Amino acid sequence: MRKITILAAIFLLAITASLFAQDSIKAQVSKTSLSVNDFLVYTLNAVVFGSAEPQLQLPQFRGFVIVFGKESTKMTFEKNQIKRIYYREVILNPKNLGKFTIEPTYIKKEDETLSSESFEIEVTPIVNP
Repeated sequence: MRKITILAAIFLLAITASLFAQDSIKAQVSKTSLSVNDFLVYTLNAVVFGSAEPQLQLPQFRGFVIVFGKESTKMTFEKNQIKRIYYREVILNPKNLGKFTIEPTYIKKEDETLSSESFEIEVTPIVNP
C-alpha cells in the first residue's frame, strides 16, 4: 500500500509540474567572426504561453545590412492555455570592418520581459584563398 501511495504522489507531482508551462527564448548566430564579404545568419526561436499578445522586439542589427529575412508564428492551444511559437531568421552582411554587438531580442508580455543573449561579432578584411 505504501508503494502505491508513493507512486501516486510522484505521478501527481509530475502532472502538476507539466501544467505550468515555461516561456523560452533562444537566439543564435552562425558565426562570431566573419570577413566583410561574408554572411551571418541570426536565428530566433521563442515559445510564449498566455492569452495576451506579447510584443516581440528584434535587435536593430547595427553595422549590418539585412539581406533576407523570414518569419513564422504559430499559435496552438496547449495545457489549457494559448501557446505561441515564434521563429525568425535574418541573413546579414556586414557594412564595415570592426567589432559589433548584436543586442538581445526582447519579448514583453503582461508583467514580464524575456530576453535572449547578445552576440559580439568581429568583421575582418576579405581573405584571399
